[in-house]
Amino acid sequence: MHCKPRRICPSKSNILSSMRVLASVVRPISQFSSKPRIFSLSFFTLESAVSNEILTILDTVHPIEDQLETLVPFLSPDVVTSVLQENQNVGVGFRFFIWAMRRKQFRSWVSHNLMTDKLCGANGIDLAWKSLEDLKNSGFPIVPQAFVVLIQAYAKSAMPEKAVESFGRMEEFGCRPNTFTYNSIIYVLVEKGVLLLALAVYNQMLKSDCRPNRATFGMLINASCEAGNTHDALQLFDEMAQRDWVRLMKLLSFWIRSGGRASFLDRMDIAV
Repeated sequence: MHCKPRRICPSKSNILSSMRVLASVVRPISQFSSKPRIFSLSFFTLESAVSNEILTILDTVHPIEDQLETLVPFLSPDVVTSVLQENQNVGVGFRFFIWAMRRKQFRSWVSHNLMTDKLCGANGIDLAWKSLEDLKNSGFPIVPQAFVVLIQAYAKSAMPEKAVESFGRMEEFGCRPNTFTYNSIIYVLVEKGVLLLALAVYNQMLKSDCRPNRATFGMLINASCEAGNTHDALQLFDEMAQRDWVRLMKLLSFWIRSGGRASFLDRMDIAV
């Protein structure tokens, strides 16, 4: 049975609990002041105190998830990034990243790219898989972002086959791909020059009722044009046109540079 993150409700008990947590994270700092004032602390100081508290949890508590929930009111994308930068245990850091990515307000490209780089380090990917196994066995939910950084780490490490393999294992971990995940694996396949496989993943995306976005169509149309496959490019264009993105995508220069640009531009003029 999966454990769902506890919803933070503005009840009196939760407010009191939050204040106690705030006091606990700022106490090490306030002890150096003769007249400590919690609310006079700078935002930077509070973020630093919360980051240190999280790092202590990562070092001393297992599992980390329940204890981290008490700090949710004080977290921000900057705190998540700071923790990932300071933490030296990639496996535990990856587990913290997965926990943080459950909430949209804690996501950022900075922490995403940082986690990807961490996985590219020595034994980083192996430690990530171990954390995924632990989470699966413990019943904690695994978010798609976990596999996105894995896919991108494999790609940066010149192991596209492993990236595809990790995408195929998502179901094993009870994780359903989202648009971001599909786009990540499509990008890997397009860069590898295997357009047919990229189109197959796109078809799987549609069958899974996962909506493609501008990035999806942009990658596939660009790759189709560069491969001289105007038929598939036009078909993708028609599908994209149904989603009202024609005018924006019309600005992309690869349409003009495509091998069959005359017929392609004719189709664009008709659609627009």
